[in-house]
This record gives sequence, C-alpha cells and structure tokens, in this order.
Amino acid sequence: MGAKLWFRKDGSPRSKIKGLFIAAFAGASIYTFYAMMLLVEEFDTANYLLNSLVHIQRADVDLASVDLTDSLSVTSYFRSLCSSFDDIPPRMIEDFFREVSHLTGGSAESAHRIMRDASEDIHKILMRSKGKDPWFTGSEVIQRLDDGIGELMKLVEETMGEGDETFVSRRRQIKDRVASGKDLGSKNGNGDYELVG
Repeated sequence: MGAKLWFRKDGSPRSKIKGLFIAAFAGASIYTFYAMMLLVEEFDTANYLLNSLVHIQRADVDLASVDLTDSLSVTSYFRSLCSSFDDIPPRMIEDFFREVSHLTGGSAESAHRIMRDASEDIHKILMRSKGKDPWFTGSEVIQRLDDGIGELMKLVEETMGEGDETFVSRRRQIKDRVASGKDLGSKNGNGDYELVG
C-alpha cells in the first residue's frame, strides 16, 4: 500500500509537491466538514432552545389568570409550561401529571409548592429578561423548568416507589430529557458560551 502512495504504476516516483497539495486539501476539507457539523449542532441547539422559549412565553401569558393558591390551577399551568418541550411526547407528560394528581397529603402540598415556585421563578426570569440575549434567557428559563420537573419527579418517585414498570420507563425518559437540558446554556459545560468558528 505504501508503495502505491510513493510510486506510480510504471515505477516512477510521484510528485511530492502534488501529494502535499492533495493531503493539505483533504485535511482542510475534513476540518471544514467538522467545523460545519459543529455549527449545525449549535444551530440545532439554538433552534430547540428558542422554540421552547417561545412556547414557554406563550404559556407564561396566562400566569396572571392562574390562582396560585389552587393546586389544580397551578398543576394545569405547570403542565402547559412542560408541554413546551418538543422532545417529550405529550402522552408522557399527561401520564406524569396524572401520577402527580394522585399525590395526597403532604406530598400533594409539596408538589403544589414545587410547581408554584418554579412557575413564579420562570415568570420573574422572563420579566427581567427584557433586552437581554434570548439564548441566555432561554437557557435560564429551561434550566429552572428542568429543576422544577426534577424536583417533582423525585417527589413522585419517593411517594409512589419504583415498582411500576411503566413509571420507571417514563421517569427514565424524562430524567434523560432533564439531564440533556443541563448543557443548553453552554457547549463547554461550565456556563461560558463557546463560539464555534
């Protein structure tokens, strides 16, 4: 194989300059392709984040009409916030909130507090974000919503246990979604936005 690289079929040596040019061109093409893939991934993340932010803002408009002392109203409102994620099937969200509705006593009060606090925090983030970069606003809002969902999942898990196979499967899928949302604010994982290119 090495002989074919250095010599032609007739046995004469190949041009080293031509080979260097071809290798440089191939290397530049591979690097450009890699950079483009990173850029496409970055645009895909930005599109997801901004799409979710628009849906969350639409749901947030209804907060003024929500009675935050009423558990059913807060649950319905929080469900509409959670429906902003396109990567979680609506049926899974409905099933999860059905499980939340089965909580009783102190667990139901804790669930109400978790959803109310997350809803109020998201509203505050959106109100103080006027004039700020939508990327950072979206990251902050989705992070807070993910935290609220995570707290609610933990509460449901502690209350209902891990015996139900469908519950375990749904919880795993939602946990994966929440975990993947942790890095929406940055590509390098430490809170700094990493520019590509």
